[in-house]
Amino acid sequence: MEISRRRFLPVAAIVAFVLRSILNKKTKEIDTEYEGYFEDGDIKKESPITPVARPPLPTPTKPDQKWEFPRNKLRLQTLLGQGNFGQVWKAEADDLNGHDGLTRLVAVKSIKETASQKEKQELLHEIYIMQKIGTHPNVVTLLACCTELEPYLLIMEYVMCGKLLTYLRERRSRPDRFSGSGALTSRDLTVFAYCVARGMDYIASKGIVHRDLAARNVLVDHNKLCKIADFGMSRTAGAAARAPRAALPVRWMAPEALLYSVCSHHTDVWAFGILLWEIVTLGSTPYAAMSGREVLGAVTEGYRLERPAHCAPQLYRAMHACWHADPSQRPSFAELKAQLAELLDNEPNEGNYVDLDSFYQESSVYSDPSAIINDDEGLSAEYDRERRCFRE
Repeated sequence: MEISRRRFLPVAAIVAFVLRSILNKKTKEIDTEYEGYFEDGDIKKESPITPVARPPLPTPTKPDQKWEFPRNKLRLQTLLGQGNFGQVWKAEADDLNGHDGLTRLVAVKSIKETASQKEKQELLHEIYIMQKIGTHPNVVTLLACCTELEPYLLIMEYVMCGKLLTYLRERRSRPDRFSGSGALTSRDLTVFAYCVARGMDYIASKGIVHRDLAARNVLVDHNKLCKIADFGMSRTAGAAARAPRAALPVRWMAPEALLYSVCSHHTDVWAFGILLWEIVTLGSTPYAAMSGREVLGAVTEGYRLERPAHCAPQLYRAMHACWHADPSQRPSFAELKAQLAELLDNEPNEGNYVDLDSFYQESSVYSDPSAIINDDEGLSAEYDRERRCFRE
């Protein structure tokens, strides 16, 4: 017996060494992988990210010509956000979609002249994806494009209240400034989640994997309805697993995406669970106390975000189901949509699913000072801090 144990120990040590080497290799890849990232739309941010699959762009990548719009009928007004390669403008468009004599507010995404051919192709691909998706109340609508000459322009609907992340954080840090229709209620938060589930169910039905679902990539309109936006990372489902490298945020990624660079509708569902947690905590940072390296290790070893004290168990169960280790055991967006609709129907009888009064009293539990608005400065400090954690 003693001899068998002695023979087993060297083998166990070798296995442990190999597993440790694999994990260290993965975290080193994350340490060295940084790319420009539109974190909030208001300003260029960078986030610690890990490589995932990016298939070649479809051929041809030129969008459908029926969407072409005369750029001389566009008047750019306000720069909403910019990065190293891209810009988003608030603009006016005349005679859009055959409505002669009418002027409409729109948002225009463009690529700077200094951008590489790859970045230009990526914008064309985003237009292609949005054309494929079509129109849905909970998805930002593509209205037109200008692709015959550079710079290419993506023209989409202008959504008045901006990013969901900013919207939530403003109301977390300064709730007294908002009253009447501008104040948040528990039902509003559940409706936000339902809107996103409904939009993602539609996107999945079109065979699209979003790959970057988060509160920063959801917009809020004047009726407090959410619309999914930013399809720069999106791919068709059949092409979304494995190929050349790209990047996505670690804190929203499923274990199979972190470890094996696999992206699918199941990984979008995982990200939806994180987004639901963002909604419930009014824009808090997931795993705020952890570095990106620690998130990778914790998530792949089975750690999950805990239920916030002000979140009802019914809502947390829907959230937690999205984080099943087995992708096939996660709910579909159709199932999530149905669950959230049922919660909304039952809310008058069951009470609030999010106790906002309790949250405001205990908000320091979820508030890392760097992340609480001013939105631009807060996000900058938040991600600067995280980059330092990755480099340590």
